Amino acid sequence: MQIHFLGTGGAFDPEYGNSAALVECNGKTFLIDCGFTVYATLKKFDLFNKIDFILLTHLHNDHTGSLVNALLDYNLHSSPGKKMKVVYPSKKFRKEISRSLSFALVNTDDFVEWISIKEVEEVNAIDTFGLHVEDYQSWCYYFRERKEVLVYSGDIADGDFIFEKLKKKKIKNATVFHDIVFDKTPGHTYYPILMSHLQEQRIYGYHCDPRKNKSDNTVPLAADHPQFLLSAK
Repeated sequence: MQIHFLGTGGAFDPEYGNSAALVECNGKTFLIDCGFTVYATLKKFDLFNKIDFILLTHLHNDHTGSLVNALLDYNLHSSPGKKMKVVYPSKKFRKEISRSLSFALVNTDDFVEWISIKEVEEVNAIDTFGLHVEDYQSWCYYFRERKEVLVYSGDIADGDFIFEKLKKKKIKNATVFHDIVFDKTPGHTYYPILMSHLQEQRIYGYHCDPRKNKSDNTVPLAADHPQFLLSAK
């Protein structure tokens, strides 16, 4: 199982790209999120035909801002007439995705093949509703390949939540990619909380500006590890 980030920055760090990643698991490739900087990266590295499924953590612009471009490019140019497969964790979230796309696409179903997460054995979702923004839907995803588990947090303010869920599921020694901030910011996890979980799981921070890293932070950042970066692949 491998992960390669197309960007590791937050909403206001375009120089590091919107946080999005390709996860390769059991021979399938998942694109997690497609923010406003992501389409250009997909185009640059000619990745459209390498993506089997798209997952969305939530519908903020830095996570979905160029999804329409990706769907159109795939359908009209990369694989004419074909639809990209978007995996949905719940029927309600599928409707929310479709509604958000409908502002730019006349008929979303002409460009999207909807796949229930129950049909994709490699990935599971953890519902993080209200933990990024009050009364707002967000998701964490985790992947399994043999004994290996990879977790992608999405945006979440409660830095203990996912680790508690992993403990209940008896998942140990997972590799967790978790959003991180270095100043207390609403909607995201403050770095000392993640530090307290380093003995439980392997953790890498993302969705941040690494230049703002604190001297006492012991959580490694995905941006500082070339093996996780698409640009270094």
